[in-house]
Amino acid sequence: MVNPASIIQGGNGLRIAAIILAAGQSQRFGGDDKRLAVIDGEPLLRRVVLRVAKSVVGDVFVVMGPDDDETSDAVRALSGLSIIRITNRKARDGMGSSIAAGVTAVGPEIDGVLVVPADMPDVSPELIDKLIKKFEAGAGEGVVVPTDDSGRQRNPVLWSRSLFPTLMKLDGPAGGKAIIRAHGALVQTVTWADERAFHDIDTREELSGYIQDSETRLSDVKDTD
Repeated sequence: MVNPASIIQGGNGLRIAAIILAAGQSQRFGGDDKRLAVIDGEPLLRRVVLRVAKSVVGDVFVVMGPDDDETSDAVRALSGLSIIRITNRKARDGMGSSIAAGVTAVGPEIDGVLVVPADMPDVSPELIDKLIKKFEAGAGEGVVVPTDDSGRQRNPVLWSRSLFPTLMKLDGPAGGKAIIRAHGALVQTVTWADERAFHDIDTREELSGYIQDSETRLSDVKDTD
């Protein structure tokens, strides 16, 4: 279950909320809802929420589309989880509008938000905890971005309250990359070597490749036992 306290224990006691972006149209997924793609026996969206909830974040907001009412399969996939569901009426405008909707929904007590795309099946709780630790060390200011071994900026990204007004102005398909570039002096990075934590799924082919790779890794582990 999601930690309801939304308070990070220790450090500066900063309050961090997660915003999971789940209002996309799955346009590259062959007409089906990729949020419902089954991985290890559970829908992708539920898997991502559960993995985020294993970290030390507090409240978890899930931004969904205008068609995601109580009868939708995507909402049912979240049954039993302590999440706060946000409806983005402008979801068809793109990811920027979902970030804005999520940030607008968090309360004044929140010091930072972790923005997580809902299509990352191996998003790492351990990585999230490291991002938060770096954020606390910087007194909750700026942006904390994970990078891979090549230095490429990846997701999820942790944003301070000072940037909430800018995030709330986002609209259309663009996310926060331009904001990161514009505030380069405020950006802190955490290098993460495990590329699987950054994997995202946009197409059926990528889903098939992901499942095949996972089965191969599992087989290799069994062979070494």
